[in-house]
Amino acid sequence: DINKFSNNVMTRQVLLGASATPAQPASPLRMREMVQRWLDSRGLHFPELVIDNGSGLSREERISAASLARLLVHAAGNPHADLFRLTLPQVGIDGTMRARLQRHPLAGRAWIKTGSLRDVKSIAGYVDAASGRRYAVVMIINGEKILGAQPAQDTFLRWVYDNG
Repeated sequence: DINKFSNNVMTRQVLLGASATPAQPASPLRMREMVQRWLDSRGLHFPELVIDNGSGLSREERISAASLARLLVHAAGNPHADLFRLTLPQVGIDGTMRARLQRHPLAGRAWIKTGSLRDVKSIAGYVDAASGRRYAVVMIINGEKILGAQPAQDTFLRWVYDNG
């Protein structure tokens, strides 16, 4: 449910809890250090990355679309990749993507996490294209006039499905 329904409070609690040790309580600083060590140990270097509270609900959080895509590609190579993918909302089926693209062949063939703040709309996840290939996709739209963000995101997802 954390990813399917964008439960940001639980996301923060999971990350904070993972940073706790028997000798040290959880803290935002330890959480950030833990995530950075994990990324470093896998050769994933994202110099622009800023983690504030771990949920993404912060104006201080930063990651580029390219870095997020690299992280998704890395996750796809993990033995538990399918378990992770299935935590994401399935386009046209459930979660925050339930009502989107229900009548397109893409429905049921893409797993997309949504994100939004005032003046920011994002999607990130995986698309199984009509060709049978799986793609990691990321789109982050920033700006005051983001009313067209969702149609642009849906057009992007359809394009990847149709042309990938």
